[in-house]
Amino acid sequence: NRSTREFLSRASVTSSTKSSSCDDRYRRGRDSRARGHRARVRARDDVERRASRRLMETIRFALERGESLALEVQAPHARDIVRGAKTIDVRSYVVDGVIGDGAPRVWIVETRGGTPGRSVLTDAWSRDEIGARASCRDGGAAAVVGWATFDAVVAYESREAFERDARGHLVDDRASTYAFRPGAACFGWRVGNRGVRAGRLRSLRRIHRSVFAIRFDDDVEGENA
Repeated sequence: NRSTREFLSRASVTSSTKSSSCDDRYRRGRDSRARGHRARVRARDDVERRASRRLMETIRFALERGESLALEVQAPHARDIVRGAKTIDVRSYVVDGVIGDGAPRVWIVETRGGTPGRSVLTDAWSRDEIGARASCRDGGAAAVVGWATFDAVVAYESREAFERDARGHLVDDRASTYAFRPGAACFGWRVGNRGVRAGRLRSLRRIHRSVFAIRFDDDVEGENA
């Protein structure tokens, strides 16, 4: 009996030692994986921040006399902005001179039809030269519905940060074209002042992506005369 107890005691110690050794290896492996994940996240964030800075530094424009700034926004988000329901507009880029202190009034051009995330407006159009229906492609339609100023921009670096602002940008579906995508540039343009005001377009030209320089048929408050 004594020898049996001694054998069982030694077996228990050996088993405990093996278990402790396995636990240590598991913890070391888990910690190593966690460190590797954090390093990958930091590297990705650094790439996104550098890309963000390059975008903010290089996209510039100049308006000609009589032109105003405009932003193409697909329905129903355009009216949400000018009516105050949408306080953050999600973009994959930033244009210097459109956002921040002293930034000008930006006219909101609502477009319908086409493909979500793809511009409906043509690159350049003039009512006098081309005709009224040529301002849109793919059978789309466009109309100025109001204006807004953009006071600040936030660079979203995680899905959690993006989703915390869902009440502002109204993008609550992860499958949406405008949802946060890891590794892709994602910015929130914060709306300052805004208002509902219509205007009849005479011409437009694309500055960058959905940012345009436009002219109106008649004098409209806010035009860069």
